[in-house]
Amino acid sequence: MKKRTVAILTNFSSYLRSYSPLIIVSEQIRMLKNAGYEPVVIVTESFEAPEDSIFNEAILERIPNVSVSIEAKQDISFETDIEFLRSTLSGILKDIDVVLIHDLIFLPDYVKHRLACMQIAEEMPNIKWLHWVHSATSPGSLIEERRNFEDKYKELLGKKFPNSFLVYPNSADIPRVARNFGYEEDEVFVVPHSTDYLDYNKFEPITRRLVTEKGLLSRDVIIVYPLRMDRGKQPHVLVDIAYALKGVGLTVAVIYADFQSTGGDKVDYREEIKGKAEDLNILEDIIFMSEFDLEAQMDSSRQVVSDLFELSNFFILPSMSETYSLVAQEAMLKGNFCILNHDFPPMRSIYQDKAIYKQFSGNVGFDGMDGNITTTHSNPEGYYHDIAMYIKYVLENNKVVKGRTWVRKERNPDVVFQNHIEPLLYVDEKS
Repeated sequence: MKKRTVAILTNFSSYLRSYSPLIIVSEQIRMLKNAGYEPVVIVTESFEAPEDSIFNEAILERIPNVSVSIEAKQDISFETDIEFLRSTLSGILKDIDVVLIHDLIFLPDYVKHRLACMQIAEEMPNIKWLHWVHSATSPGSLIEERRNFEDKYKELLGKKFPNSFLVYPNSADIPRVARNFGYEEDEVFVVPHSTDYLDYNKFEPITRRLVTEKGLLSRDVIIVYPLRMDRGKQPHVLVDIAYALKGVGLTVAVIYADFQSTGGDKVDYREEIKGKAEDLNILEDIIFMSEFDLEAQMDSSRQVVSDLFELSNFFILPSMSETYSLVAQEAMLKGNFCILNHDFPPMRSIYQDKAIYKQFSGNVGFDGMDGNITTTHSNPEGYYHDIAMYIKYVLENNKVVKGRTWVRKERNPDVVFQNHIEPLLYVDEKS
């Protein structure tokens, strides 16, 4: 299918980072570009974006700064301004299939823009208009607004905008929004707002690339383990847990930030873990940062580790050789649900009831003296299955973990675009 040409029409005259419509438009630009579109973004003449803004990666077109008034009144330049806007926009939109337009049509202070666009919609019926409504104006306000204009404009403002649909971020308001703006309820589409996970969290280039190349935002469970590849850290346990998680229907990624592990038994141990994962057919779900990026072989910066813990939702520490475990503390700080080693007494003394504990053996006695605690399971697969089922329960019932995971998976820009916005670009107008 040939991609449709898309324009985003705004009233932006300045760049305000905290202005929510600007944030939403920024993400729409990124969504479109990620999906292979080249959006035309329409702003006013005075708009200037910082060098690092996504606006500079779009095709920018400008419309004149005309006088506006929150009183929605007919000023001396009313007709001239409408014609100026109409002629300018007609030239910009001549090759456009779909216009995404933000509040501009329904804000009382932008009546000139609305009238100009309605004329264009009549003259160019091939263009589809998708009106993003960020607040549902009351009917009383709309009626009061029309009283301020001459009959010909009053009549035009009373008409439904041609060739258009409404877009709103929640379904509960659909009856009210449809009634207020004169649309049928099935002409109002719900598109949730997205949050650009990587941009919002200011991820480092390496973690941005990792997330993109490995498709990590869509995983149900992400487990991060920063470590040297010492056998006492028992990273192989995470492969068994990952396999069990897949067995209960969850998608998973295990990320080892395996710094300073380039020689000797550390290399042999990593190869053993990879071999185990390959035998279980989950090698694609097991990621070693040292192999993903050569710079991570000797050092994983604190910022990269912070990024990874921001991304993950569960932290599992089977290590039986720790004095404190800063990484457990950092994982907690980032909202990870923590599963620590019951058989290693220091973990229980430090983290107490802040985590849950599973048995992975240890090299300190229960009395705190030198010794070993060796836990064997008659059915290891069943033990890891029980851990996987517990993780699944937490994922479905712990509101914090469930919420963080849902936003990462379902409200990232690519998913919102693919599931909600792109289908609208190809919906024919209701006959």
